[in-house]
Amino acid sequence: MKAARRLISGALSLIMACSLCLTGLPAASAADSSAPLSGSLGLTLRFDLPQTPDSAAGRNIKLHVTGSGKDITVPLPAGTQDIPVQVNNVDGAPLNGEGRVGYYVVELTGLPAASGPGDLPAGGDRHGLRALLR
Repeated sequence: MKAARRLISGALSLIMACSLCLTGLPAASAADSSAPLSGSLGLTLRFDLPQTPDSAAGRNIKLHVTGSGKDITVPLPAGTQDIPVQVNNVDGAPLNGEGRVGYYVVELTGLPAASGPGDLPAGGDRHGLRALLR
């Protein structure tokens, strides 16, 4: 009887030790992947005073992003084919027939990720990415 208990206890101890040792394997294999890292940049433009959709669109607001040898201008709220702009009401929910615009939301994805610690140049990241609202 004692031998069976010791055997079960030993097996359970071995299983627990293996489970603790193997928890780092998925993270280690993910760190070894050679896929290039990418990041994203999100912009939420809030109107302090709610605007009608026509009034907000008439302001001719544009998001101008430069970096990595690219120069992109995104008109708000129209957006582009690759960069859609979400128009939200004053509560932050997507605009569905309400008469007032509260926010424009834009997300740029697939941007080069930072490669390590260091100082960021003024006005942009270490890849030269700069965003400007006009």
